[in-house]
Amino acid sequence: AIWSVENGYTIGIQHDNSYFSIYRRNSALLKNEGDFVHAGDAIGILGKQDENNPSGLHFELWHNGTSLDPTQYMTMEMQLGK
Repeated sequence: AIWSVENGYTIGIQHDNSYFSIYRRNSALLKNEGDFVHAGDAIGILGKQDENNPSGLHFELWHNGTSLDPTQYMTMEMQLGK
């Protein structure tokens, strides 16, 4: 794990098929280097949003060293009233 004033705690996860994801601006991490992560596991606690970090979580997705647009690889569904 890496910590900096600008990014808070940063954690990276190696996925199958040479994908790698990076999560920045956490106030704490719930996983350690070498831990296995299952889909749906919490990996960190999002840092407080303020004037220094107004956008909250910073997420990156990479494949074989190339930065990808993560919105092309994820879906978000909202279930209201449940």
